[in-house]
Amino acid sequence: KYSASLVERLKTSCKAWGNLQIDKKQALSASLTLPDDLFVFSVQWLVGRGGDTSLAITMHGKDDERTGAYVVSANQEQLEAAVELTMTYRSNVEKAVVAANSSEDPDALQSVFESIDIVAGWDEVRKATEWVLEPIISAWRSFLGKGGSKEKKIVLLVDEALASLPIEALEFLNDAESISRDFSLHMLVRRLAQASDIPAAQMTALVDLRKEDLPQADDETKIPGQFALLQQKFGSGWNVLMGTPESIPGDAECQRAMIAAKALLYYGHGRFLSYVSSSAVASVDMSGCRLAVLACNTNNEESQRMQAMLDGRKTTEKKALEDPYRTAALLSMRGVESIVLPTFTVGSARANSEFLTSVLSGGTIASSVWKADAPKPPRKEEDSDENEPEEKEVEEPEEGEKPEGEEDAGDEAEAVEPPPPPPPPPPSGPYRTYVVYGHPLVKIS
Repeated sequence: KYSASLVERLKTSCKAWGNLQIDKKQALSASLTLPDDLFVFSVQWLVGRGGDTSLAITMHGKDDERTGAYVVSANQEQLEAAVELTMTYRSNVEKAVVAANSSEDPDALQSVFESIDIVAGWDEVRKATEWVLEPIISAWRSFLGKGGSKEKKIVLLVDEALASLPIEALEFLNDAESISRDFSLHMLVRRLAQASDIPAAQMTALVDLRKEDLPQADDETKIPGQFALLQQKFGSGWNVLMGTPESIPGDAECQRAMIAAKALLYYGHGRFLSYVSSSAVASVDMSGCRLAVLACNTNNEESQRMQAMLDGRKTTEKKALEDPYRTAALLSMRGVESIVLPTFTVGSARANSEFLTSVLSGGTIASSVWKADAPKPPRKEEDSDENEPEEKEVEEPEEGEKPEGEEDAGDEAEAVEPPPPPPPPPPSGPYRTYVVYGHPLVKIS
């Protein structure tokens, strides 16, 4: 029994290493197999033998017009300062969101995202990213050619040293049709060779595994209520594994669900690999899973308390595995073709639900995420007044004339109440929250 299990785990490990193995002939012809409508850029941080650092950008394409490279000296201290600023900003936003979600003030979360600290802090992060990449931006613009990024599908092969920076927030990339990431040209080409549509109905869902979002009666704002609405629209046949007050699914149950998944949805608080251990993911074959959407990074008091307790038991190295870059890398190693996951704090379960509704409604995954995740403009004070219906002056009817709109049915006519206005969009940050790793052209049908 145990030897058979060990052999199976060795087979899946060998398969994972095979995903990374680069065939010499394939490497030489990789650029020739790229689709014409993809613009692929490799952005790398290079460290020389003497410790000298350089920044390199390479454009990959089928012909000379779509190929080029530029290397320039870079400053290690600038990079370290920008990464530190980004991580501090993420932590500050998370703390502010947890405090707002614990408040009884219904506008507390909106106030957090509109506060000077969050808005100005994001502007500093964005400028720090531009500061680090400034040496290659001119070359990057020239590679994009006439029209810049407008309506282009862009893939970034980002070095791990740069992965935590919000490169997608660079201003000259705003008009792209989509921007996604991958780890190498080899992995991107391998994924592109396995394209097929993904039916939204074929989803396996792991939902609120520790049951940290117990809803009140008729409360649709929390994860169970929001997930029920998603199921009504997309998932009548979904395979669902959800935590209950009496039972918390263990790694073995999650592994069985992941092995069988054609598409995986994680919908819960915190970081995915904090709820499903990295060792559990590393020992299963997920090559049948085309897409993994991790709708997480929300927090409440209970999840924050549990997360702090779990983090205290982990080594620095193990906790580092839970960052977005390494989470996407691990899932890619296990065979998942496309991964969608957050890199910044999400305000609420409803924000994740609206994002999922947009993404699962159809279209290519990278374009759908890019559009659904676009930062919302700041709310203006007069916006609330615009939603109020204008009062119309009603003219008094002349004698013997019926009032306008009155029907001959008399007492039988009933006034039809206008439908209630749609709820305002959930509060969201001034940043793009989600990143797509992997196959950018996979379609959800």
